[in-house]
Amino acid sequence: MMRSLRLVVLIFLLVAASRINAQVQTGTPPFSSAGGGPDTIDLGNLNIHIDIPVLNKPGRGTNFTYDLSYDSSVWYPVGTSGNQVWTPVNNWGWRGVTEVATGYISYTVTSTLCLDNHGNKYFGGHTTYSNWVYHDVYGISHRFSGTTQEIMSPCINAGETSLNITTADGSGFKLQAVGPGGSVFSKQGQNLNVPFNSGSGAATSIDRNGNEITVDNSGHFYDTLSSTAPALTVTGSGTSTSPIKFTYSAPSGSSVYYQANYTNYTVATNFGITGITDYKSSAAVPLISSIVLPDGSQYAITYEATPGTCSPYSGTTCVTGRIASITYPTSGTISYIYYNANNNFAACTTGNNGVFSDGSASCLLRTTPDGTWA
Repeated sequence: MMRSLRLVVLIFLLVAASRINAQVQTGTPPFSSAGGGPDTIDLGNLNIHIDIPVLNKPGRGTNFTYDLSYDSSVWYPVGTSGNQVWTPVNNWGWRGVTEVATGYISYTVTSTLCLDNHGNKYFGGHTTYSNWVYHDVYGISHRFSGTTQEIMSPCINAGETSLNITTADGSGFKLQAVGPGGSVFSKQGQNLNVPFNSGSGAATSIDRNGNEITVDNSGHFYDTLSSTAPALTVTGSGTSTSPIKFTYSAPSGSSVYYQANYTNYTVATNFGITGITDYKSSAAVPLISSIVLPDGSQYAITYEATPGTCSPYSGTTCVTGRIASITYPTSGTISYIYYNANNNFAACTTGNNGVFSDGSASCLLRTTPDGTWA
């Protein structure tokens, strides 16, 4: 874990993560080449990473730092080659509640038949946990090789196998797992007790001196200097009628908050890649449309219209979930175009409607108050 934790946030409860192997690398990986500012563009895959600071205060051992975070690589293909479907990442690119403190682990679960001592077959008695990935608080994925198993009685060799391995990406994160559970350790000695297959839930980050950052199941965050009074409280359901509030004590002692507001959309793809079925949400999806600061200023966010045709319904608007623009509290706007719909910039001549088959952007036109960059 980095010396100064950067914490990021849940917008609504996450669904179980699975089969993340094909996902485009997000966050700001070490040794990557980047452009932009204040946004960060990964020049290898054109992922847009945006940080919005909420609360930064000194701590003992570990500072308490809470940032909203978004990555534009929202889609990845799931299934066998030639028979895949576009699948959205957790939370449409926004980080999750517990990720702000610890990150989380995802893995793939496979259940198979097993035999008892009499040759009887039991389905689901033999479960394998594979594709272990630790998602850190910066949105970066760290993959571990190997599997663990859970064999239930009366199957032969009932019990659990273990895994003790360090990721090969140079970050130094170590996984110690037994069956479906375990912990992650950083090279600085932090013990990260994290949720599995979800970015929300209770968790603890403990450094080598015993200083803690914890989160409970009610959205209360504590550090060593605020073990009884929350340093931050996150409330709301993350919908158009129940925005998310991030409440903390200002230096004056008064209670203040950031507020993430939502607008309902139909989320759909129309990438048209052979062998990958396009996606359309069956119900309205709430996406963050603004983040209001305690002083009343705000970030305003829009999303990319789905390429081609996609009829809106129930008062929603059809988008891909990739960010189209962000207007900062200082009134400056950065906008993004992902595909060459009208041959309006020569740099974009590949990909289908702005995407490659792995979900990465095939090109990017970035416009700021200072000009454009392709």
